[in-house]
Amino acid sequence: VSANDIEVLQASGNYVNLRVRGREYPLRTTMAAIEPRLDPARFVRVHRSYMVNLDHIAEIEPLDTGDARLVMRDGSKVPCSRRYRAALKR
Repeated sequence: VSANDIEVLQASGNYVNLRVRGREYPLRTTMAAIEPRLDPARFVRVHRSYMVNLDHIAEIEPLDTGDARLVMRDGSKVPCSRRYRAALKR
């Protein structure tokens, strides 16, 4: 799978699910292990369990709690916690 095709990465125990064109591909690794292998200009950690490809974000919806919700181009929604929101703005 090409890194450019990855839309969202979601942690799930000892696996990271890669979402590519609407399909999920489990990869036996952790977010901490895969994060340094991805281009930081393209992939941003937005939640403890999620990383997103910035090219696939359609909209950012701020929430009253200080968190945000990311609407991806395919219509799916990804949470963005306050802790990682500053990194998303950069």
